[in-house]
Amino acid sequence: MGKPFRLKAWEPDETQTQIALVDVLRRFAHPHCLWFSIPNQRRASTGERVQQYRMGLRKGAADLCFLMPGIKPLLLELKTSEGAQSESQCDFEADAHIAGAEYLLVRSLDDAVNELHRRGIIPRNLLNAPKQLEANL
Repeated sequence: MGKPFRLKAWEPDETQTQIALVDVLRRFAHPHCLWFSIPNQRRASTGERVQQYRMGLRKGAADLCFLMPGIKPLLLELKTSEGAQSESQCDFEADAHIAGAEYLLVRSLDDAVNELHRRGIIPRNLLNAPKQLEANL
C-alpha cells in the first residue's frame, strides 16, 4: 500500500519572501539605513555572466546588504524552511565573517523582520502589531 496522502502547508519561495521583505523595508526601514539587493540569482547567458563576473558579481553573495551607523555591515540570505546553502554561499558567509560583517540566514519573512528589528534596521516591532502592519502595507 502507498504512503498516505498528506497536505503540505503552502510556503512562499525565496523570491516571494524577498519581495515581501523589500515591501516592508520600503515602508519601515530606519531612514539612516542603506540597504540594497545583490541580484545574484538572475538567469543570464554565458556572455552576460562573464561580464557580470568581470564587473564584480560574486558567486554565492547574500540576497540583501544593510549598512547603518552603529551596526556591523549585515548580509542577509533568505532560504525556505528546507532550503540549503550552496557551497559558494557557505564560502561567501565565511568570507563575510572574516571581513567583519554579520551574516544572517533567515527562513521566513517573520524571521527576517524580527532579526532586522533586533538590530534597529526596522525600528518598530512589527511582529507584535500584525494589524498595524496589515493596515500599512
